[in-house]
Amino acid sequence: MAIEWNGEAAALAAQQEAARRLQRTVQWFWEQHTRRLSVSNPRPYDDSSKPGQYPRKRSGNLIGNVIWSPMDVTGIMAGDYKIRVGLAQPGRYGAILEFWMERLGFLKTLRDTQPLLKAMLEG
Repeated sequence: MAIEWNGEAAALAAQQEAARRLQRTVQWFWEQHTRRLSVSNPRPYDDSSKPGQYPRKRSGNLIGNVIWSPMDVTGIMAGDYKIRVGLAQPGRYGAILEFWMERLGFLKTLRDTQPLLKAMLEG
């Protein structure tokens, strides 16, 4: 009776599962954060955010520029299982709102969701 070694395939499957878990976790974080940015403030913009609140949605530009990369399993594996979450150039004012104008942003969302993010990553 011969035993067939399949260690490389098993290792690859484990690596792919780790990348998928990280992908799902970051996708969930992205959804939580964009949901917090989606409180509407229609014209004439009388209900704009105040310090201590998340920015209110006018055009959707800020939400549309919350990005993460790499998004695919292959890219996550190639990038040493690191995913960057941030703002694309047109939404850079979100960082100004968060760090200089005292609006809530990524850091608050991260603090609020950190225990669940950890649990999601640990399985």
